[in-house]
Amino acid sequence: TVPAPPLPQCLPGLQCPLAQLSPRQRRKISRKWHQAASAAGSTVLSAEPTACLLVANAGLHNGIGESNLVSLGLPGLIRVIQPAGQSHCFLLFHDAASAEEAAAGLQLHQLADSMPAGSVLYVFFADPELAVKQVQSSDPNEVATTNLADSSALPPGLSLTLDAVSLAEEAELLALVDAELDSGDRDVAIADGRLRNRRVVHWGHEFLYGRNRLAPLPDRPLPPPARPSPID
Repeated sequence: TVPAPPLPQCLPGLQCPLAQLSPRQRRKISRKWHQAASAAGSTVLSAEPTACLLVANAGLHNGIGESNLVSLGLPGLIRVIQPAGQSHCFLLFHDAASAEEAAAGLQLHQLADSMPAGSVLYVFFADPELAVKQVQSSDPNEVATTNLADSSALPPGLSLTLDAVSLAEEAELLALVDAELDSGDRDVAIADGRLRNRRVVHWGHEFLYGRNRLAPLPDRPLPPPARPSPID
């Protein structure tokens, strides 16, 4: 048996070194590190940033399915691998930067749908090639894997474009909507109250919820950040 590599002092998604955590947190993280090394293989874990995350307490054994993980909207996620009967999963991303960004929303956080409820997630970098090889060498019936970049796995007629909006464009669009909502004059007021808990912004056309139809808004064209880029 190959012993687990030393626990890195900086983990993905943590804003501080392990030394600054409480002794109780450090013991828990160290225990999960060694459990992950035992379950997934010590050579799979990586002390260096990679495009692959091993997420402990987010496996099929915890009642967490692929849909639970995809619904988190992790940026750059392209593949979910869940070995059957295990309490960990692998998340593969476009690059290490995307994995690090996603880890910030996972490390030491809780998933309400896990068993037991509210289990804390522990996130470590993993070698993506070794993680995939581990899956390829396993019985296909013993691994649940979803490739988000594989169009053949999508329903007919549905296409998926990964990272169609850059981080800069995303920030610009969110700021645009937030500014509209903060103005206070675009709240939806519907007599029957069906949209009482929803706030929307309309450009180009407005959906008339009470009549269930569209109406043009010639005085509110799409703002420049929301317009399609010209095709060269």
